[in-house]
Amino acid sequence: MRIRFHERDAFLKSLATTDTMREIQSRRCFVTVFADYVHAHRDCFLRELQEIVRIPSVSTEPAHASDVRRAAEWVRNAFQKLNVSAEILETGGHPAVLAERNASPSAPTVVIYGHYDVQPAKKDDGWDRDPFSADIEGDKLIARGAADNKGQFHAHIKGLETFLNTIGQPPLNIRFLIEGEEEIGSPNLGGLVRKQKERLRPDAIVISDTSMYQVDTPTICYGLRGLTTAEITVIGPNRDLHSGTFGGAVANPIHALVEILAGLHDSDGRVTIPGFYDDVKPLEPWERKAWAELPWDDADYRENLGIAELWGERGYTSIERSWGRPTLEINGIYGGFTGVGFKTVLPHSATAKISLRLVPDQRAKKALDLLENHLKFIYMNGIQINVSRLAGGNPVRFDVSGPWMDALIRALKTGFGRQPVLMRDGGSIPIVGLFKEEFDVPVLMAGFARPDCGSHGPNEYFSICDYNRAIITSATLLQELTEVHLGDV
Repeated sequence: MRIRFHERDAFLKSLATTDTMREIQSRRCFVTVFADYVHAHRDCFLRELQEIVRIPSVSTEPAHASDVRRAAEWVRNAFQKLNVSAEILETGGHPAVLAERNASPSAPTVVIYGHYDVQPAKKDDGWDRDPFSADIEGDKLIARGAADNKGQFHAHIKGLETFLNTIGQPPLNIRFLIEGEEEIGSPNLGGLVRKQKERLRPDAIVISDTSMYQVDTPTICYGLRGLTTAEITVIGPNRDLHSGTFGGAVANPIHALVEILAGLHDSDGRVTIPGFYDDVKPLEPWERKAWAELPWDDADYRENLGIAELWGERGYTSIERSWGRPTLEINGIYGGFTGVGFKTVLPHSATAKISLRLVPDQRAKKALDLLENHLKFIYMNGIQINVSRLAGGNPVRFDVSGPWMDALIRALKTGFGRQPVLMRDGGSIPIVGLFKEEFDVPVLMAGFARPDCGSHGPNEYFSICDYNRAIITSATLLQELTEVHLGDV
C-alpha cells in the first residue's frame, strides 16, 4: 500500500538533517520512491533484522558453530525470498554466502561485502540485558552484532529489495559476499575469493563495516590500518615452583615478560622494534589539514573514556595517531596463578597477546619478522622466548576521486542531506586488503554505525533512524552506479 505524501515527507525529515528536503529537490525523484517503500515496510524490515541479530553467531567459540551455520542459512534464505540466487559456500571453516543478481555479461559488476559473525558477548560482560535479545529502546536496536555488522549488511539487502520492487532490475551485475569469519581474521576467505575470482570479478566493491565520524554525518572511509597479531611466550623452569623455595635463584617468566613488554615503547610513545617505521608512508599535508578541521575535542574524548590524560606517539594529534600512525598494543597477559585468593608460585611460563596496527606502506608479514628478530636478540638468564604468529592483514588506502567514488558521495548526500566527510579508520577489515591485491578496483566504504555504537563492547546498538537512512542510501547508490554505467552523471 502506498503511503500518503505528507507521511513520506515527515518520514524523510525524521531521517535526515534540515537540508534533506532541499537536497531531494535537487536530485531525481527516485529517492521519494525509495522513501515510500522503506516507510511502508520499515516495521517488517526491523523485525527481519531482529531475527538475524538474535542468532548468537560467535565465530571464535566452537560451542556456537551450529549458530554460525544457522546465521549463514538465514542470510541465504533472505536473498532467496527476493528471488536472488544465493548459496552457502564451504571455506574449510565457517561458511560464506554468495548471492548474485545478473543483468547482462557486458554490465559492470558490483560486489557488496559484509559479515554475519559476531564477537563474544555475555550479560556479565557489562550488558544491561541478554546480548542477543534484540530489544528496542527508543531509536536503538540493542544487540551484539546490531551494528557490527548485521544491521549494516542487512540494510544493503533491503536496499536491493527496495530498488527491485520500485524501479526494477538495475543494469548492473550485483554480488553479495557475506562471510562468517571476519571477527577471527577471515582466515579462510582468501582461498574462497581466489577460487571464485572469475565469478566475482568486480568493477567496484561496496563495504559498510565502519562507523560515521559523528551523528548525522555521512562518512566515507578511504583507508584502514592493517593488523597482525602474535603471542609472546616466555618459558622458564620445567614446572611451576614454590616462590619461597626457588624465588631469587630461578628467573621468573612473568618478570621477564613484563620487562620485555615495557621495552617495546620508548618515552615518546614510539615502538622500539628496529626498522618498524622504515616503510611508514607519512601523512599527506591535505589529510592533516582536513582532519584538523573536523570537530574534535580531546577533553570530551578523555571525559567519555574516564581518563585524566591521553597517551601516544609524540608529535601527532589523537586523530592522527588513531587513523594514520602504526601502533603496538598488549591485548592480554597471563601466567602463574590468576584464580581467587593467593598461590605463591613461580610460574613455568607467561604469555602476552600482541597486536600491531599498521599503516601504508607496511606489511603484516614483515612487521612480524621485525618483532621476532628483535626478540631473538633479547637474552635473559634461564628463560626462552617463543613467538606464535596469528592472523593478519595489510593496511589499505584508496583514491578519493573518480566516478565510482563520486556516485557514493552523491548517494550519501541524498540519503543524509549533507556532504559526507572523509576519514581513515584505525580498525582493520582483513578482506579489504585481499580485495585490493586480487582485484585492484575502487572500494567504496561507507559506514552507518554511530561512533558510540559499542561494537565489540557491552550494549552494542544500531540506530533505527540510521538503519532506514542506510537502506535509502543503498538503493540510491545502485541508481547512482547505474548512471555512472550509462554515462548519465
